[in-house]
Order: sequence, then structure tokens, then C-alpha cells
Amino acid sequence: NETVLTDESAKIGISLLVTYADGEPCGAARKALAKIIQRSKSDPPHVQVPDGSLRATDPCSVVPRKLATSMLGQGYKTDATLLYNCTARSQDLDKGQIEVGFGFSYPPLESGESKRVKLTGSVRAIQRYYTPNVESCEIEWEHKKFSGPTARDGETVKVEFSNLGGKGDALDACRKAKQAAKAVLGELPGR
Repeated sequence: NETVLTDESAKIGISLLVTYADGEPCGAARKALAKIIQRSKSDPPHVQVPDGSLRATDPCSVVPRKLATSMLGQGYKTDATLLYNCTARSQDLDKGQIEVGFGFSYPPLESGESKRVKLTGSVRAIQRYYTPNVESCEIEWEHKKFSGPTARDGETVKVEFSNLGGKGDALDACRKAKQAAKAVLGELPGR
């Protein structure tokens, strides 16, 4: 696994994992990364980003300060965890974290203990948790509708509240995740 830091201030980079049975994979990973970086500098790929798209939105910018402060405490920190994911973490291990992620692959799927919930009059979401006695729950909805179940032309937003060191359960986390999802929804482009 080799990583090249492409933006020091945002701590964002490109990682490449190369595995094969015979030989030393790190050299191959470094060589491939060098070519990727060279191409991204000389002939960068261009993506058409329509107005209101989440592709042009920093997920950390849609975590409302007032909400994060009330749930996580004054000293919370936000970090981009992937290109389209952000985590707001409490300094107090008993308060948990809020994660916001944008997806571009498929519509929200029902799994685990999931149910449909209403965020606003027009926005319906899937709420799900996997373990009833663990304080973790996510809410996911379509920001831009997919044209079909296998189409890759839509956008989703997922908001998760988790507090693995807390004393609550999944239902406690679902209440907090829904509250966070409603607040994040109001910060998104096109709303």
C-alpha cells in the first residue's frame, strides 16, 4: 500500500494497494502512482459537475456548527476521511461522532434493521442500524434521484451518528442521526 499526498493542507492523497503472489508489490505501486500523478498534472481528467451537485461540495461544510456543538461538545474536530466523507468527532469519548458522506454509485439500500423515515415533507430516507445494543445508526437519502436501481446517475447523502464508548443503544443513535440528517439536509446545495 503506497500513498502520495496531493494536498498537504487538506491532508488528501491518492492511495494504491497492489498485491500479487510473486515479487515485491511496493515498487510496482510506486511506479503506477508516479504515472498517475504525472498524468493528473499534465492531462487531468475533467468531470462535468452540474449545478447543485454534491461533487462540488465539501462534506465538512455541511455539518452545522450549532448541531455539532450541541451533540459533541465545544471542542469537536472535523476531518475529511475520504474525498466525499467528513467526520466530526467529540474530544469527549462519551459523546461520539457524526459522519457525513456523499455517494454516487447506487440508491440507498435497505439492510440490517432498516426502515423508511421522513426528514421533511418531500424527503424520505432509509434509517438503519446493525446491532441493537450498539449506539450507531445511519440515515441515507437520495439528493439527486437515480433513474433506476442499477443506474449510476444519482447522488446520495449518508449521515451516521455513532458513540461506541457510550451507554446508549441503536435507537438512541437513530434519534441523534435523524436530528443530524435534518440539519445537514438544510445545508446542502439545491435545497
